[in-house]
Amino acid sequence: MSDSHFKIGSEKPLLHEAGAGAPPLQGRALISRDMHVLAAAHQLPVHNAKLLDLLAIARTYEEELLLFNPKPPEEFAKLKHLATEVADYACRDNSSLTLSHRLFLLADSGLESDKLARQANGGLRSSDYGTDLGTYTVARKLSDDEARAVLEEYLDRAPSPGEWRHFWAMVGLAAWCSYAWCLMEEARNQRPVPARKQCHQLAESHLTKALGLYGED
Repeated sequence: MSDSHFKIGSEKPLLHEAGAGAPPLQGRALISRDMHVLAAAHQLPVHNAKLLDLLAIARTYEEELLLFNPKPPEEFAKLKHLATEVADYACRDNSSLTLSHRLFLLADSGLESDKLARQANGGLRSSDYGTDLGTYTVARKLSDDEARAVLEEYLDRAPSPGEWRHFWAMVGLAAWCSYAWCLMEEARNQRPVPARKQCHQLAESHLTKALGLYGED
């Protein structure tokens, strides 16, 4: 996979280098460009990096949620159980750790330099490589077909069955994390968060899919 568009230390947004007059990329072409940049960014060293874990992040959202609403919806407990089970399977995959760009991806912004990535994450953070892929998929509300393109373009080849199941697990965990955040925000601000329903649906769908795939072994 080429990293010719990735400039370590550059202050220029890497996902916006096509040229001022170039038309914006869409669909698979946009996903391809984003994933090639992300794959190159994931080659940065992660020595001494603190671990960023989606399940742990969701747990901090849950703790704050319970301060405002001691009795969250029944669907929350069911989904938490599913997320915990899938996370246990995903952890056993022993996937590679990479420099996380999660906050950039949540903001739907381009990957910047390694320096800015560290600043945005509160210092250097590492995570399962699927954390960024799952976050990208959920934050951009991608369809299943578009989600499949994310992993295929990131790897630049056809994924193995094990890579597919891990990918869907991380998409589900990213959606679970976003769902927990939605509930926390609703409880804290006493007003609905429009994304809550979709995040719940995505989390339930992809976590269930991943659990089924892990159960096939």
